[in-house]
Amino acid sequence: MFSSVRTVLSTLAAGLLLALPVTALAGGVPAEVAKDFRPVTGHVIMPIGGQFLIDLDAGTGVNVGDVFSVVKPGREIVDPVSKKVLGSLDEVKGTLEVTRINSGYSYATPTGSAEKIAKGDEVRRFADMKAIFWDYTESGEAFYTELRADLPGLEWQDYATAQEFRPQTPAPLAPGKAQLYFILTRNGLAVRDAAFRLLHSYPVAVAQAAPAVAAPTSSSVPAAAGAVAGAGGDSHAADAHGPARRPRRRRAQAGRSPQVAPAAEPAAPSRAPRAPPAPATRPRRAPAHAPAAGARAAHCR
Repeated sequence: MFSSVRTVLSTLAAGLLLALPVTALAGGVPAEVAKDFRPVTGHVIMPIGGQFLIDLDAGTGVNVGDVFSVVKPGREIVDPVSKKVLGSLDEVKGTLEVTRINSGYSYATPTGSAEKIAKGDEVRRFADMKAIFWDYTESGEAFYTELRADLPGLEWQDYATAQEFRPQTPAPLAPGKAQLYFILTRNGLAVRDAAFRLLHSYPVAVAQAAPAVAAPTSSSVPAAAGAVAGAGGDSHAADAHGPARRPRRRRAQAGRSPQVAPAAEPAAPSRAPRAPPAPATRPRRAPAHAPAAGARAAHCR
């Protein structure tokens, strides 16, 4: 009985699991992501024609489209016991986006107000920027966790909140809501800036979804229950009359052909028995010496 119940339940469970679409990421975060977003620090050289020159070039790993936070260092945060500097209360004065790279320096354009940006200000690549992650594969939460660990310098919005307010199709949010968009789809990972311009794109292996199989319908559940009940009844009957015996099959002996009963001869059609023919009777002849009837009578007188 128990084996029959397990079989039915396993069948139902398998049907329910197959009915769910399966989508999974075959690989983790590409190594190029950490390389393209690793911290790089420099300084503003001078303003020029509405842009700024910074002392960073391709040799330091800078790419066109990289966004730098212009930071004014603030008061240091010191541990009172160990006297170790834990950080500083810095002020972000603006952001610059690299538009052209030369040997030894690069051109960067302000993405917002540039009034506070001045010569000698420190610039930090992708530092302290609001980042948001949109998962259009519905299975990228582990990917998000790994990405966040690789890029700790960003101010990440949590996964659940980002998914809850994710637009149906990727589109920029209101100004100030995000400075970097990480968008994961079946085509890969795309990174866009605050103006929704594409900065980087990375291929990400996404396993193909298994074809959905119809789950067991409600009508199949009673049938399965009946099968379980039938299996239980058979089991109880077997317990009452002893272990069920399997019918033995007769095997033909080696070297001998199975005996076949001779076919019965067809019965003769039934007929009523005929009576034997009666023997032919012949008329008797009177003897020649016998007197005639009249003469014999006269003699008697």
